[in-house]
Amino acid sequence: MTNKLMMGVACVSLLTSAGAAYAQDTAEETEASVQERIVVTAQRRAESIQDVPVSVTAFTGPDLADRGVSGTLDIAAQVPGFVAKEGTGTYSAAVFHIRGIGQQSLFNTLEPGVGFYIDDVYIPRTVFGARSVFDLDRVEVLRGPQGTLYGRNSTGGALKLYSQTPDPDAAGGRIEAFGGDYERYELGGSANVPIGPNTAFNVSAQVTGQGEGFMDNTALEEDVNKSDSQGFRAALLHDFENGAQLVLRADYAALEADGKYNSVLDDNVTSIDGVPTPTTSFDESLLDETNSPLPLINDSDESGFSATFELPTAFGSFTSITAFRTYDSFLDLDLNNGGVRLAVDMDGESFSQEFKLEGSARPNLDWIAGLFYFDEVSNQDFIVDLPLVPLGLQDTRNKQNATSIAGYGQLDWSVSEQLSVSAGLRYTSEEKDITVTSFGVGGAPTYSTSDVVALGLPVDLSFDELTPHFGAQFEVSDTLLSYGSYTRGYKAGGFNSTVAAAEDFLTFEPEYVDAFEIGVKGEYLDRRLVLNAALFHNMYTDIQFDQLTEAGTVVTGNVGEATISGLELETDFRVNDQFRVFGFAALMDSEIEELEQEAIDAGISVGNELINTPDFSGQIGAEFTQPVSAGAVMFQASANYQAEHWNNPQNTPLARIPERTIVNSVVRFTPEDGGWFVQAECQNCFDERTYDARLSVASGYVVQPIDPATWGVRVGYDF
Repeated sequence: MTNKLMMGVACVSLLTSAGAAYAQDTAEETEASVQERIVVTAQRRAESIQDVPVSVTAFTGPDLADRGVSGTLDIAAQVPGFVAKEGTGTYSAAVFHIRGIGQQSLFNTLEPGVGFYIDDVYIPRTVFGARSVFDLDRVEVLRGPQGTLYGRNSTGGALKLYSQTPDPDAAGGRIEAFGGDYERYELGGSANVPIGPNTAFNVSAQVTGQGEGFMDNTALEEDVNKSDSQGFRAALLHDFENGAQLVLRADYAALEADGKYNSVLDDNVTSIDGVPTPTTSFDESLLDETNSPLPLINDSDESGFSATFELPTAFGSFTSITAFRTYDSFLDLDLNNGGVRLAVDMDGESFSQEFKLEGSARPNLDWIAGLFYFDEVSNQDFIVDLPLVPLGLQDTRNKQNATSIAGYGQLDWSVSEQLSVSAGLRYTSEEKDITVTSFGVGGAPTYSTSDVVALGLPVDLSFDELTPHFGAQFEVSDTLLSYGSYTRGYKAGGFNSTVAAAEDFLTFEPEYVDAFEIGVKGEYLDRRLVLNAALFHNMYTDIQFDQLTEAGTVVTGNVGEATISGLELETDFRVNDQFRVFGFAALMDSEIEELEQEAIDAGISVGNELINTPDFSGQIGAEFTQPVSAGAVMFQASANYQAEHWNNPQNTPLARIPERTIVNSVVRFTPEDGGWFVQAECQNCFDERTYDARLSVASGYVVQPIDPATWGVRVGYDF
């Protein structure tokens, strides 16, 4: 890893020196091809993305449409160091990892390692994290721990979605329809309606479906993995005479689908020294079928309401964000195609309140201070069953209450015209308590909360943490920024609430990340070329790892320490008015350095890599617009590569996820007078056949295939 680090430092130094030399002889900007600077709120204030001294990738709604991005899982292919997958056996749940840090399981007692936000409202569960991005204003992906400003359970980073804000000065909307293979369809629409000079309302809605499944179920004699979903967002804005603004938002999304079926691959496993080992190839046709005899279900819905109030005061800009959210999800998983069935029924509600005040103490000192309150009540029913035998194996139910209170602040001091330093601190106090009831074979009671307490095991937890941030940035020129930072991230501990016996109802402690980063953000060639680089080193301690037992129970514990180092490069080059090239490259090196004895007993070894941490991933894409007599044709294509990586911390051969290259493409025609468009698009155009998750079973192993090649046509009309 030393060579990689030296190469990374050299790259960052080269970009800085090149930028400095270029800044001495910069030509005047041309309007034609200057890069659009997306405004982000990565530091809880509106700033140009190239002026923010943190690693953040952002896309506007049109950017996402141009790249054929339809859901949150598609975003990962556009961002270095970001791995996003469907939760095993589901369409709606999402597993996010950024820079090797996240959370594999989705139970209510485990916290995600990547913070998920909608309009700056924290979403505690990602059981509906795989959602549509239709009609969004923008998406921001923050890489690295967000220990101060976005601090709750964001040790890996944060994914933030922002919906459209109503505009009192514009009336209009869009209607959009899509049809594709596998009987896929989408129908969506949005509208912005001014109501007087200071008030406006907007709404967007979408229904989607897939009538033909990707897989053939030979046992049920039907195609499976079909789905139907619908959702809407609505917002009301009012500007007051004193400069205050109130935005009320509501959203709802629902999915009814087959549970995501697995395929059995048993033709490419050999034995090396008695260890089952996959060969380098497998029969790809097996990914198109399953022999599960179970009618699996994946039904989920989520809703939310928020009120954002902004008020200018003599002390600074005051913001209040009040939010209430609910979720309800039933997930089915056939663990080994008819042998063991897992079902997880979850529901919950959360309330959050945040107050934020930002301002300037003097011309060269900016500050932000805030208070955050969060409360969640969640219920979970975890079922392990032998579906072909009329006796249940395990049914464990819990109810958890979680409360988090935090105060945070950050100071940014401009030491000179070029040099600025920052310091931030967040104090978090969290409490959790739980009740549990478990049943065994035939529904016989096995244990409850009182049995856990009688064994001296805790059913309530509390955590108090300070997470600091320190940073410095140096503006080499108007178009080149260099920065360095240290940030500490923290993720709360919890309970092992899916176990079958009271003595296994153990707790686990919080995990921590100490992250060091240096980077540069540069614009060259009259701002037509953006080239950003970041070099990071994370010290990951008290790592929370999930272990899937033979009975299908997930057990979580703190297993030890690891380091994660990496180099990320992003570029976007507008060669001229018609041609654009974009892409990224991400190198990561992860290594477990210390282990607890229970982790060693579970088969984890020092030197192993972390899960969902490919050592290389990258993208190269191009966009070309050709004027024609009736309008313009835009062509965009991108190739995304992801190296092989691991699905479990033991790094067993049967948990290796193969490398892949996915090509996506969009071709759009827009008439000269605008108003409407027609677009052809394909995803996984060359039909790369591989899988995202793998579980070992007696017959070989089951895998969760990625979607095959798909194509479709989209038509839209703006009014």
